[in-house]
Amino acid sequence: MAKEFDVPAAGTTQIVALVDSCGSLTPLGSGSHGHLARSADLAGKVLWELVHPNDIAAVRSAVSEVMATGAPREIRFRMPGDASRWHTLEGTVERTEGDARCQARVAATLVEDTEDAEPRASDPDEQLRRADKLEVLGRLAGGISHDFGNLLTVILNDIQRVLEALPAESGVRVPAESVLSAAERAAGMVRHLLAFSRPHSPAPAVLDVNELLDHIEPLLRRLVGEQVTLRIIRCADLWPITADRTQIEQVVINLAVNARDAMPRGGVLTIETRNLSCDEVVALESRATVECAAIVVSDTGTGMDQATRLRAFDPFFTTKEAGQGTGLGLSTVRQIATDSGGWIHLASRERVGTMVTFGIPRAHGIPAAAREREIAAEGGTETLLVVEDEARVRELVADMLELAGYDVLVAATPSEAEQIGREADRPIHLLLTDVVMPDMSGFELSERLQARRPGLRIVYMSGYPKPMFGEGGGDMPGLRFLAKPFDRPSLLRTIRQALDVPDAR
Repeated sequence: MAKEFDVPAAGTTQIVALVDSCGSLTPLGSGSHGHLARSADLAGKVLWELVHPNDIAAVRSAVSEVMATGAPREIRFRMPGDASRWHTLEGTVERTEGDARCQARVAATLVEDTEDAEPRASDPDEQLRRADKLEVLGRLAGGISHDFGNLLTVILNDIQRVLEALPAESGVRVPAESVLSAAERAAGMVRHLLAFSRPHSPAPAVLDVNELLDHIEPLLRRLVGEQVTLRIIRCADLWPITADRTQIEQVVINLAVNARDAMPRGGVLTIETRNLSCDEVVALESRATVECAAIVVSDTGTGMDQATRLRAFDPFFTTKEAGQGTGLGLSTVRQIATDSGGWIHLASRERVGTMVTFGIPRAHGIPAAAREREIAAEGGTETLLVVEDEARVRELVADMLELAGYDVLVAATPSEAEQIGREADRPIHLLLTDVVMPDMSGFELSERLQARRPGLRIVYMSGYPKPMFGEGGGDMPGLRFLAKPFDRPSLLRTIRQALDVPDAR
């Protein structure tokens, strides 16, 4: 005989029902009722239709295991209640004896109004609608950031020219340097807005994670706020990794935001870089057996119970209030780890805090940022065609290139550039073109000009990320790209690289 279940305490609901292998329910009665639907209302229903989507697999597995082994199984899952909330049930699943259909008896006790009750906004359909809204906002932010990038290109380079012209003892240098510093910070914010507001095709490169943290530290401090103390500890001889820079930035930002949200009354957020030996990696229960560079993000927040830890990386799972999270942060981090050949490990204790370790195999090579710094920002004597529909940006770029010694032809529109390409009586060595222009894209223009002038080198510039362009919206490998806002050294290095490579395509 099946055991007798305890009578539920006041303020709880007990449901006892038979469930067969197809999930069909036959209620056997219930105890006191709270917010959950009455047991009698479950007759003829299928269990899988009533369970939270993220819990279906676990419930199926539990019922199948009980039917196969006959051993009772503790279970925890969520079912809908009133007020658009999910309520957590904890109970026992056990197989009834002598039943020809091999049914399982389910007893679950719901404790009303616990912290485990969560808004049903975690329903995947609602989460997807929220994600759609975020995408629209992201595209709006991307458009604004694109225009702001053009303005910052002018501000950055004009203030640099002012500083170069000022005597060292000038009293204007201090405010001018302050303007330059503010413009550089604004440029960093624009790059991050663009990176996270647009679809992104991974572009793996050798990275120095310490340098990456230096770059995004101001953004991180703004994100975590004044209540949270941010500590960044950098490993002095950190190994490089091979990964997409934007994705690794996204990992750090996602983990930092989660840590901040776990400390509503403030606390300490620590971001640390470490080198991990093979043995240390294996000790973290990772399948990786190679040396890794790791980012460790820890907080002194609320921590997680076991049930939350087990589901922390599930898509759309969130413990945040309705409208405050999509449940995609940690699942995105895990996907990035997988795509990068790495791994992620989570350790957490309630009322103590959480530590997330994100590891990527060690790479051998010079980080891309260091390689860029090794290239001299030199000029030349070649003929360049500059195409840009924003007048001030066009004038500024042409001026910087002419000062570096280049012979510069200028066009405000693609049709004007085509005319120059047809009529110019001298070689044109390189086309520097904006991508998004009113009557023709930079890609179409480059194809037309290269058909007339084979061997023409191409450099694209835009306020949008490189992977947004090309056929099908994807990346165009082998082509030089200059992201706005940019400064004069970046412009000169990119042009020189494109001219010096034997085959630019």
